[in-house]
Parts: sequence; structure tokens; C-alpha cells
Amino acid sequence: MSYPSPEPEPSVAHILRPAGALAIDTHLLSIDARLTLACVPRGEKVNLAGLLAILPAELIEEEDAVDTLPSPFGGISLMPPLGRLLGAPLLVDEAVALAPVICFQAFATTDFIEMTYADFARLEQPRVAAVAVAGELPPGEMH
Repeated sequence: MSYPSPEPEPSVAHILRPAGALAIDTHLLSIDARLTLACVPRGEKVNLAGLLAILPAELIEEEDAVDTLPSPFGGISLMPPLGRLLGAPLLVDEAVALAPVICFQAFATTDFIEMTYADFARLEQPRVAAVAVAGELPPGEMH
């Protein structure tokens, strides 16, 4: 689905998303010098240290630029989690795998793909793992 913006500058318009779906972000990783995609719930980060503990990898880094992508995908700022399209492995956070419906932006801020996670998993065949870290820990109790 697409939500064209009436604004001349779409980045200042309110970004809509399909209701009831878990919005996800895609992060580019380099695992042992191989491009890998990681999906986490919107706003969460990839737990690189945690991935090192569960994957048989020597080095895991988050890619700053998308210039490593094959053409015609180079330079895309909103990468959809379509690893099979790119020939790249796909890691999915456990929270994403539990969502009945997911949605993600595809190549533009106003274009969304919404689908059931079951269909997504059937098409992409991702590896499910504890990929995300939500940020700050809750404050500890004072003794």
C-alpha cells in the first residue's frame, strides 16, 4: 500500500502505517564480511554482542552505508527485509516472529508492505534469534 503525501516535501508529512501491524526496521550487518539483514521491531537496535554469542562468527558489524548492496539497490535508505531478493541471510528478532501481522517500509517513506508473519516466514525462511535490544535497562531497586 502507498500513502502519497500532499506535501511538497514528504519527509515533513505525518508518516502513516497500517493499523494493527507490528512495524519493523531492517538493519544491514556484515557477518564475517557477508551482507546480512536483521529485522527488529521499529525503534529497537541490533544487539551485536548478543549475536556474537549465538552465531559462529568472527566479526559482526553494522553497516553505516548501503553502498555494499548490489545494483539496483545501492543507495537505498529504507531497505525492506527481503533477504532472498538480495541473496543475503535474514535474521528476525523473536518479537517479530511472534507478531501475527507485520509491516515495513519499502524503498520510500510512504510505501508499506503489510503481511502476516506466517507468509513472510514462508517466503523468506529467516533465522529467528534474540536480535534486538530495546535500549536502557529499567532502574534498579535501592536497597
